[in-house]
Amino acid sequence: MQAGQQLTQAIRLVRPLSGGAMGSSVWVADHTGLRSQVAVKFLDGSQAKDPDLLMRFRQEARAAAQLKNPHVAQVLGHGVTDDNEAYLVLELLEGETLQSRLQRLGPRPLNEVARIVSQAAKALGQAHRFGVFHRDIRPETILLVDGEGEPFVKVIDFGFVRSAGADSTRVPPSGQPATPYMSPEQLDGVKQVDHHADLWSLAVVAYEALTGRPPFRADSLSGLVIAVETGAFARPSTLRRGLPEAVDAWVARALQRDPEARFGSARDLAEAFESATGAPTRASSSDVDSGPVPSVSSVSSSSRPTARPIPPTPDSRPGLGPPSSWSGSGLVGSAGLSSAMERGPESRRIPVAVAVTSAEETSRARLGTVPREAQELQVKEGRVSLVRGHIVKLGTEAIVCPADEKLTPGFDGVSQAIHRAAGPELAEMATRIGRCAQGNAEITGAGRLPSPIRNVIHAAGPLFQASREPECAALLKRVVEVSLQRAEQYNIRSVAFPAMSTSYGYPIEKAAPILLEAAVEHLQRATSVRLIVFALLTDVSFTVFSQSLGALSRKKS
Repeated sequence: MQAGQQLTQAIRLVRPLSGGAMGSSVWVADHTGLRSQVAVKFLDGSQAKDPDLLMRFRQEARAAAQLKNPHVAQVLGHGVTDDNEAYLVLELLEGETLQSRLQRLGPRPLNEVARIVSQAAKALGQAHRFGVFHRDIRPETILLVDGEGEPFVKVIDFGFVRSAGADSTRVPPSGQPATPYMSPEQLDGVKQVDHHADLWSLAVVAYEALTGRPPFRADSLSGLVIAVETGAFARPSTLRRGLPEAVDAWVARALQRDPEARFGSARDLAEAFESATGAPTRASSSDVDSGPVPSVSSVSSSSRPTARPIPPTPDSRPGLGPPSSWSGSGLVGSAGLSSAMERGPESRRIPVAVAVTSAEETSRARLGTVPREAQELQVKEGRVSLVRGHIVKLGTEAIVCPADEKLTPGFDGVSQAIHRAAGPELAEMATRIGRCAQGNAEITGAGRLPSPIRNVIHAAGPLFQASREPECAALLKRVVEVSLQRAEQYNIRSVAFPAMSTSYGYPIEKAAPILLEAAVEHLQRATSVRLIVFALLTDVSFTVFSQSLGALSRKKS
């Protein structure tokens, strides 16, 4: 490989980046189709000649491509060159590994470790639901994208990913010493290693992040096996003064030799750690966006819409009120969006702009960081808009929160952050509704979310399965339509959706056209909804949605 080499018609190599866990080389490349830089990961030439390793690489590509989670390095493509060199195309990430951070700063504060464990668990949790196991979790494979501020975790180097049912023996590459993060079953050479191995490794990482050293240390594989077999390790509280004893109990359970005696899932492990440390894992907007989120506590009561009681109806939802009496000045969109919309006979105006010019300093203060980009498609009297920004900053009356069938947030950062910002009453309102079938949605009040948001629509979308793709596509399209129908029931004029591909494990290139087509079809009918916004958190997702919106625009014309 060399700089300037044209890997494909769209990908040109720029410079080498680093080596990966499989000894593979990583390059920075220009991707003309995405109009951005990406990372290209190659299998080493010597290993690429091994049919078994090539098969392993293809397995990794297929498995990792299923994972659409903000805490997993996104796989954008894969292939084999004319010289028979296999490669993955990944999102390009900048930051420092947890290993580097520990070497630079030493043991980390409780709240920081709790956030790292929580976010890494979100990545692993989704992978495990797809039957995918990382099996090499260690500080080097946990990347902190914002190394100087609150950490945003990206789990990287899925170099030894295995799908459920595959021969999952974890054998360190030739010359690589056994790591102190390997689970007992990995050290024993068990053929079918499952999610418990990842949870063990994450617990070891947490131990080291708190104390500055791993619980088991040895100079050889046999020494490590003996240390793990005897289960002899120091309680964290004896190595760092001030650690709660509950952390000792958490470690004792997480490092049980019997996998079934450990935590049952990544979610259980993360929630138990948060409880043991007493450190909340909220990190303002780090789970959903790179810009700051307006603090809920900073929103004065006078700026919040008042929820007046309404007579019970068959469609009443907990916490709902009539259209609020809030009014404010209009905002001007930088992408030619109109500044506001009339609100029925009261002739009140509410801000619905999805991008703001630099002149609107008052609006900037209320909404926080303004989205950098916006695109739109006019559909009869309404608009579909794309925004590179945070869903709670768009000035819409309602926002859509991805949910499971119990109307609880999933592992994705968007729904978790919405619930944190809205406060506990949002979960209480959703709980009172009960279950919601896939492809359906329910609506509640907005809790503590800042005005002009007055409703949250809880959308229970399908978990993507390639074997059921047509059915999943129909359910994803339906959940958009039902969400907008819920908005109509309460005369809502503007609704913001997240991309939702992350929430339901949907490949973004497949989700984007489905979501946009459903929005356009809704606006083509008589509806009270006039503005449908898609809040996109990464350059890649914005580009994919922009391409899909452009295709719809050409089709419309």
